[in-house]
Amino acid sequence: MDENKDFSGAELEPEKITDSDTDTVKTDETDETEAAQDITASVSDSTDEAENEDTEQDVQNTQTQQSGQKEKITLQKPIIVAFCCLVVVLLGFLVYKCFFNTSIVGAWEIENTSTADEASADEAVSNYLSFDNDGTATFHIGTLKQVGTYTISDDEDSDDDSEEDTKSITINITNVLQGTLAYSVEGNAFTGRTLTLTNTYYDQSLELTSASIKIPELEVPDDFEPNDKLTGSWEESDENDYIYYLTYEFRDDGTATINTADIQYIDCVYTYDDSTITLTYYAGEEISTELYYSFDGDTLSIDGLEYTKVDSDD
Repeated sequence: MDENKDFSGAELEPEKITDSDTDTVKTDETDETEAAQDITASVSDSTDEAENEDTEQDVQNTQTQQSGQKEKITLQKPIIVAFCCLVVVLLGFLVYKCFFNTSIVGAWEIENTSTADEASADEAVSNYLSFDNDGTATFHIGTLKQVGTYTISDDEDSDDDSEEDTKSITINITNVLQGTLAYSVEGNAFTGRTLTLTNTYYDQSLELTSASIKIPELEVPDDFEPNDKLTGSWEESDENDYIYYLTYEFRDDGTATINTADIQYIDCVYTYDDSTITLTYYAGEEISTELYYSFDGDTLSIDGLEYTKVDSDD
């Protein structure tokens, strides 16, 4: 009996050990499962947190973009308003210049009073009166310019029944036009503008139309060759006792300009020989004139008056 008990006990012990190991394994598996679940939960929480952070970032980005768009819209409004104002100003200026411009600044063609039978080909060239912004008035006749000044004033009309003011202009162009005249400008840029100058004392008027100045062309002879000694600008010597101060400019292309006291300019073409300079210009008709010249060292004598050469570096 004892032997049987020992045998049974010996057989039973391994079974207990086996069960114990199984429980241990199960416990370990349970622990691993719980750990895995904890890790999964932790990862899930991390993922949720990351997703929440991404969502918050997206919301912030969206808000930033919306704010930027609002700023752009806010910045664009003043630019658009300024641009529209500029367009309106430009349109207003164009409308004024085209339809309501009463300024006399510019060139005006003097009405040709010659009849068709009286007018020759030379006389067909127009004369002009021009006014600059700086108060300069110039009379143009062919290649000749007579320069003077002008001023404008608004005088109250002496007629009490009229509320309008009379605009007047004072012109001082020597030997051409001097005095104070009433003036008016009518028309527009499309149909043409007309300047009327009126001498109220004699009740005489002169009408001029807006125009571009056309200057007759003068041809230089094909065989022209420049003279290095003559070419240049020559001004009167201080020894000359002459009422008008003259300056001659002879260019190497065969053109020349005569300046008389800065009030008259004549553009010419010229030829020369050993003793004579021939100038050709246009003033109502083509005119040629001869000047006698000679050299005495660096001094040029023209028709008895002495001239010195102007240094080109000055």
